[in-house]
Amino acid sequence: MSTTTPGGFNVVGLLSTLYTAGAKDMPPPSADRVLKGRTLHALYAISFIVYSVNCICDWIHTYFALIGYSISFPLKPWLVVTMVCAVVAGTVLTLLLLVLCIEHAFVQRSDVAPYRSGFAVICEKFGAWVTGFNNFRVAFLILLLQDAPMTVINFWFVSSCRSPGPLVLVWPLVISSASTIISICWRLTMLYYAYKHMLCKPPAKQPQPASEAKDGEIKRESSTLEDIKLVIGYRTTDRIEDYDECWPVRFGIRKAYGIKENEDLNQNSVHRSTAFGYGRSWSRHCPNWIRVVALTILRPLSCCFMTLFLYVGMCLSCCAPCFYHYCCRRNSLYHRHKFARSCTRYSTIGYNAIILVFSAVFAVSLLIVNLVWISSIHVIGHHGIPPEMSQICIEIDESGRQLRPLLLPNVKPASNHTVYYVCKPIWEAGSLGFGFQRKKPGLWETRRLIKDELLIVSTRVEMDYGHVKAPLHVLHYDYAMKMAGKSTGVPGNNCYRREKSGWTVPTNAVRLPWPYFAGCYPAYKILLHDLFDCNSTRSGDISEIA
Repeated sequence: MSTTTPGGFNVVGLLSTLYTAGAKDMPPPSADRVLKGRTLHALYAISFIVYSVNCICDWIHTYFALIGYSISFPLKPWLVVTMVCAVVAGTVLTLLLLVLCIEHAFVQRSDVAPYRSGFAVICEKFGAWVTGFNNFRVAFLILLLQDAPMTVINFWFVSSCRSPGPLVLVWPLVISSASTIISICWRLTMLYYAYKHMLCKPPAKQPQPASEAKDGEIKRESSTLEDIKLVIGYRTTDRIEDYDECWPVRFGIRKAYGIKENEDLNQNSVHRSTAFGYGRSWSRHCPNWIRVVALTILRPLSCCFMTLFLYVGMCLSCCAPCFYHYCCRRNSLYHRHKFARSCTRYSTIGYNAIILVFSAVFAVSLLIVNLVWISSIHVIGHHGIPPEMSQICIEIDESGRQLRPLLLPNVKPASNHTVYYVCKPIWEAGSLGFGFQRKKPGLWETRRLIKDELLIVSTRVEMDYGHVKAPLHVLHYDYAMKMAGKSTGVPGNNCYRREKSGWTVPTNAVRLPWPYFAGCYPAYKILLHDLFDCNSTRSGDISEIA
């Protein structure tokens, strides 16, 4: 089939001509067109495996958290809904990835699209961006909609609702944290492959001058700096009558800095074109400091002032100059098409740069948080950076003669000269300090010598996990006071229990800081219970303590 036949009509040749003209206006190539077929097949397959395992592990973790096996306090409804929605979003995106994987393996898409002109180019590119789902976008959405919410929920809300010990399961958190870390690492790998053509560009060859370019060769694209200089008409006069969106900048630069002599047709108007006459004849008769001030301060200020003033005027006139330039003047279609090409090109570059930086910073931040979480005492580590309900504390107010037993987090409250706290861990520590090696707590008794009195407080924690959906923690306490002096020989003669001791226990609740009990209910009780007997000599005498 020949396209040079005088009386013939070649449809294929016409379509090729039209689509070739449209391909010149396309933005920089995406990762789907840069990567080879085998690499894309491998990326799709590995992504589906990684994200499927991640969804399964998150579902297991969510199930055991909702029924109460891996937490200590029952979760609130909003946290339950958030966890389920995050895992559902990840599952839907993984199924979409499976569909895209099958489509990429068996359906060959054509990049040929109807050639548009003018502002229709922007609409076409925007529609292609909205509907253009691929492996890399799905990986970004999984990071944003599944990995990020689960990381925040685990580190701040689930951890603040747990008291790690032998009665609380830990392996659902282990598999969930490990799968999330693998998913984030794979997202970083996908980020490298997606923007490999932006990060690792091949060494550029020396550009051939346009005058020496042979027929059929594609001239090199202008750089961003060259495009900016061309748009703002840096010290030139060839675009001073183009009333587009950059006309105020061109006008301000020309009036403040003038034009270059080798680019102006009228050499005699060089110094008259400046705003304040900063010509050589004027500056030759001025002191050096005046020339420095004029060139370095007054010129930029005058340029910015005129540009701002013109932009305000354009806004007040509802952008009438731009409307005239793109819709009414001669060759307006050419200007609209040129603007649409530049808009799609730089929008694509800016979008890719923003996604690259945001994804890298966001993924690295989530990776660090998950590494801290998996190495904490909640999972397989021993440090207490994440929140944790881990202490039994006795608040003692000597001036008001009040005491109060409390369940508090791993941060000890601040004390002063009248109110202070005596604390101990809820669980007995194991040999290596890991959370899963802790032992069940026993009876704890503390004694404080206050002037001539010995205050004795005993506590014991009981945990009932018989009803896993509503676990219950009970803090039993008992207290007494012994008077100073020698013993009378009668057991309990100088021992006063509870209200008889003159000490009281406040009934008002203590509000813990965020995030404690922000995502769960405080399912624990503090009850007065007989824990020791004043008539017994087990508690000892004050002389023995002193």
